[in-house]
Amino acid sequence: MSDSPLLEVRDITAGFGAVTVLHGVSFDVPRGSIAGIFGLNGAGKSVTMKCLAGAVPISGDVPTVANTQTVTMVGEFGLIISGTDSTESMVTKESTS
Repeated sequence: MSDSPLLEVRDITAGFGAVTVLHGVSFDVPRGSIAGIFGLNGAGKSVTMKCLAGAVPISGDVPTVANTQTVTMVGEFGLIISGTDSTESMVTKESTS
């Protein structure tokens, strides 16, 4: 198994028109791990995921999955972004079931 991360995101910036909503976002997801993005409304979670899926243009390095640029992987992975009616007391497994 490779030591390189499964997902690498380096210094991406994205926005809509003159409004920049992501400023230099960087993170890794190690192989064999489970990751989630949590934050307040408007923090950029959905935009980050849309950038990874190629639905929102970015500046900066193109994110890579298993050392392959995500823009070349269209159709190889999916993304579902939706609201939830979960309560604050629900754990992640309950709110995604």
